[in-house]
Amino acid sequence: SDMINIKALGYNAVHIMAQGGMMEGVIYGEHGEILGLSEDYKQNFRKFLQIIDETETNIAVFLQFHTTQIYEKLGKDAWDYATQFYASEEVCQQYMDLVMTPILDMLKEVEHRILFLSLGDELENEINDSEIGNHFDNGRLMYGVTQESMLYFLKAVTDAVKEDLPNVARTNAGNSSDMTIYENIDFDFQGRNYYNANSRAPSIEELKATAPTIVTEFGLGDGVVVEDEVWTIKQVQFRDNFIT
Repeated sequence: SDMINIKALGYNAVHIMAQGGMMEGVIYGEHGEILGLSEDYKQNFRKFLQIIDETETNIAVFLQFHTTQIYEKLGKDAWDYATQFYASEEVCQQYMDLVMTPILDMLKEVEHRILFLSLGDELENEINDSEIGNHFDNGRLMYGVTQESMLYFLKAVTDAVKEDLPNVARTNAGNSSDMTIYENIDFDFQGRNYYNANSRAPSIEELKATAPTIVTEFGLGDGVVVEDEVWTIKQVQFRDNFIT
């Protein structure tokens, strides 16, 4: 759905999911601690990025995808094991150092091909909080993390990206009815996914972009006057990031 929206609005890009729903490439220890990324994963990822650069293809990279596949396909024990980065600040830091850093180092080599980095893709799907309830209120997912833990992890990812790729625009794609849960995380823009039973996938011809396009509600034109000072600051930051 994200790439349909992007292409329909004028982007011409390839969608990369660096860490999918099964946490591909991550090496774990006995208790779920993070040991690093596999050499096969790094070799394949680097080769893919080389092809992207050689073919002058633009990419939209989703760094963190919700891990529903783990608990739907493998069960609670596997999910508890593979997502210790939510439960433990120590494991979260291991994840930043041993998984996120090498991924970002590889992305630096093709920074000129990156339209944006989506730091989270529907991470609120992980939430099952005793105080605010289960994000999937139909009871399909009976376990998860607190909202505070999810946001702590996403902020750590944000900080890592800001340090390593400061000139790449940061975004996220959510499906929460309350996007203000992300208000303390430094995104340049946010997207919200909508789902309905009558959705239709357009043909490839309909999705082709005729020219590079930036899609935003922030107003990229010169001389834009916005009364709210904070909104203006974010608008300028967003504009400068994309120009860079």
